[in-house]
Amino acid sequence: MNFSRRNFVRLGGIAAVTGIGLANQTLSLASDRVLASQTCAGFQKHIRSQFQLSDDSSHFFATLTDIKEHPAVSTDGECFSLEFSVDAKQVNQATYDVYHPQFGDFQLFMTEGQTKKTPTLIAIFNRI
Repeated sequence: MNFSRRNFVRLGGIAAVTGIGLANQTLSLASDRVLASQTCAGFQKHIRSQFQLSDDSSHFFATLTDIKEHPAVSTDGECFSLEFSVDAKQVNQATYDVYHPQFGDFQLFMTEGQTKKTPTLIAIFNRI
């Protein structure tokens, strides 16, 4: 096989793209583990603490204000919701990048709500 500079550059590009893909997959798995290991009781300890949220267009802080437990479908399941008070004029339903010193970085899908004219974001955990 004739190994030219062009082949070397081509293989280097493929290796770089593969490495980036694997790094993103590793970060995604780490984020999934953060959420998979947290229970309602684990979040209870952090009521009134601030979380940093960001999406494609904004970055803001949200305070965990309420946790509601809901009946679980199965005996070994868990269902609860987290409510965040938001320091923003308007919030949208989206998947947010979330950071908290205790939990680290993770992604969380949240939908908008409103309590006493204060914008809120709500995340629901339903473990069957």
